[in-house]
Amino acid sequence: MNFLPSSKKILWVQNFRQATHFLVSGVFFKYFSFHLLILIALVLCLVSACDNNFSSNSVSNSPLQSDCRIVEHAMGKTCVPLNPQRVVTIDPFSLENVLAFGIQPVGVAASSDWLEDRDYLRDSLLNIETVGDFTQPSLEKILTLKPDLILGLTEDKKIYSQLMQIAPTILFDFASSGQWKDILMHNAETLGMTDVANQLMMAYSEALLKVE
Repeated sequence: MNFLPSSKKILWVQNFRQATHFLVSGVFFKYFSFHLLILIALVLCLVSACDNNFSSNSVSNSPLQSDCRIVEHAMGKTCVPLNPQRVVTIDPFSLENVLAFGIQPVGVAASSDWLEDRDYLRDSLLNIETVGDFTQPSLEKILTLKPDLILGLTEDKKIYSQLMQIAPTILFDFASSGQWKDILMHNAETLGMTDVANQLMMAYSEALLKVE
């Protein structure tokens, strides 16, 4: 299946070869596999439109269940909006995942060094508010954005209770970058976009087969 017009395919193949160069270097294999998937996703979203949650610690304190979906995550169960409009990400995986799904977050936590290494995200992040660093998200800045969903990792569990006072917060139990596929699918479940995530994984698998 050809996803790209010839003019865009040339650029995509160049990016793909650059990523696969790192894939065979051993220790960085899984790390760059993740970025290869994001490169595929961003190109797909450029060529065709991608398909397109208020809560508390306990479901009993949530809005009517028909207005949200219950998501299990590292901190328990949280009821998130069915169609979140103002997503804030505070970890690099969730940031790249929501962009891959065709969602523009209203705020992101990101370090300048991390962003400098990812030119392919530059256009996607235009006009998006930065809410501190991955290691120290700013609660004040997040609050001013009035998000309806916050996505992050358990690295931010110390501020989980404060984040929950701002918006429903989903934290993934993070151990290593090798979990990127699990984080992708968990983000997709939270956002109600598992079909899109499955399509991205299929495109990723096809791309790997072409290289082999």
